[in-house]
Amino acid sequence: MGGAINNPSRPIDGVVHTPLRRIVDERGMVMHHLNHLSPTFKGFEESYISKTYPGKLKAWKLHRKMTQNFCVPVGRMHFVLFDARDDSPTKGEINEFVLDDADQYALLCIPPGIWYGFECLGIETALIVNVSNVYYDPTEALKLDPFDASIPYSGWTNEKP
Repeated sequence: MGGAINNPSRPIDGVVHTPLRRIVDERGMVMHHLNHLSPTFKGFEESYISKTYPGKLKAWKLHRKMTQNFCVPVGRMHFVLFDARDDSPTKGEINEFVLDDADQYALLCIPPGIWYGFECLGIETALIVNVSNVYYDPTEALKLDPFDASIPYSGWTNEKP
């Protein structure tokens, strides 16, 4: 999964990775995600939860208008991002992040125009919570096969062809 997970040497322009606060005691925990004062908050239209089973991979997807604000409150996920934007100073860059419900609990903000995919690591089903600035519209999203040669990445752990 590369050597720069969660601390890319050249972060993709507009992508923000922010550790999040967890308040833990003997009864359980409160896990922060996003609030209107966050620098990545671009408005609220929809919040949803995505479930990914162990050993499964969901890639590639790109939103033309949507800013995504992901966190992983259950399980462990490996995210890969690819910048294919012609006008971006980081065009062609790949970033990798692992988010989980323990020591790597963080917010991953993905702006429009970035290809992304994710896979569930470990033996536990993982949940992603997303707060997006636009309501989901399938006509504004693009999809590619996880092993599409137009994205120069071959480090997926799961579901090799």
